[in-house]
Amino acid sequence: QMAANQGNGQAQYHLAECFAAGAGVPVDPVRAYQWMIIAKASLDAKDPTSSLVAARLKSLEGQMSPAQTKQAKQAAAEWLQSHGAVKQ
Repeated sequence: QMAANQGNGQAQYHLAECFAAGAGVPVDPVRAYQWMIIAKASLDAKDPTSSLVAARLKSLEGQMSPAQTKQAKQAAAEWLQSHGAVKQ
């Protein structure tokens, strides 16, 4: 999580997957989606993980309510803004 908080896109993707699968943390689709959005903003479009992130975003969104999706997007936007990575 430290690397994810420091802006490492790969770490952000892996943290999102941990929240999606409950690997070492409770399953939390909202936090998984939040970290996927953050990873998408951090990764270069040419990075192979970028296409995985896009696919997982669609998959996670299909498992969430509109309210959960909104909550995750808001949390991601706040994180990105507070870390100087405003990108939507």
